[in-house]
Amino acid sequence: MNWEAIGAIANLLAAIGVIASLIYLAVQIRQNTRAVRSSSVQSLVQSLSATSQAVLENEYIIPIMLKASAGLETLTDEERARLHFLLVMTLRRFEGVYFQRDLGFVDAAVIEGFERSHISILTSKSGRAWWAKSKEIFNSRFVAHVEKLLKEGASKNLHPTFRANDE
Repeated sequence: MNWEAIGAIANLLAAIGVIASLIYLAVQIRQNTRAVRSSSVQSLVQSLSATSQAVLENEYIIPIMLKASAGLETLTDEERARLHFLLVMTLRRFEGVYFQRDLGFVDAAVIEGFERSHISILTSKSGRAWWAKSKEIFNSRFVAHVEKLLKEGASKNLHPTFRANDE
C-alpha cells in the first residue's frame, strides 16, 4: 500500500466522520427545537393561567366583570379602570401568544383554544366597547389579527362573566 492509498483512505474516513457529526447535530437540533417549543407552550399556559388566578384572588374583579356585562357605562370610574387593566393584562398575554405563533415557536393548532377564549371576551358588549377604545395600545399586526378573528365571528359564550353577543 502506498502513501496515496493511505491518504485516500484517511480522506474517506474523515468524510464519514463529518457525515456522522452532521447527522448527530441534526438530531440534537431537532430535540432542542422540540424542547424549546414545549417550554414555550408551558410558559404560555402558565401565563394565561396567571390571569385566571388574578381574577380569582381579587375579590373586586368578578363583580366588576358581571356588572360590565350590561355595558361599560354601568361601571364607576374605579371599576372601569380595574376592568381596563385586567383586559390589558389579558390581551397582552394573547398578544404574546400571537407573536409566539407568528415566530413559529408555537403551532397554530396549539393556541386555538386561547384564541377562542380571548375572542369570546371581545365579542361581549363590554368587550366590544373596550376594544374599540383601547386597541391602539396594541401592536398593529396583532390588532389586524384580532379584527380578522372578530369578523369571522362564530364566537360562543365561553366565559360566564362576559356574555357573547349580548346573551
